[in-house]
Amino acid sequence: MFVEVKTRSSRDFLDPITAVNRQKQHNLLHAINHYIQYKRISSAYRFDVITIVGIPDRLNPEIEHIEDFQLSQPFYSGGRRWR
Repeated sequence: MFVEVKTRSSRDFLDPITAVNRQKQHNLLHAINHYIQYKRISSAYRFDVITIVGIPDRLNPEIEHIEDFQLSQPFYSGGRRWR
């Protein structure tokens, strides 16, 4: 499992999930592909995003766990399709 964590002190400007934009997804796919090839991993993986909105040391931050976040571009490794 791979996880991207995004934090913001508030939602005044942007929701943290918007930071996982197309360019970020492209970079993540590149890093994940490299790691999978380097470690010779043959099993499928899952990609999650966790967003946290709030100020550190304050009570009750908003935490959202988005399981199986679909990255924008599937890629291939060793003839097997990865998502």
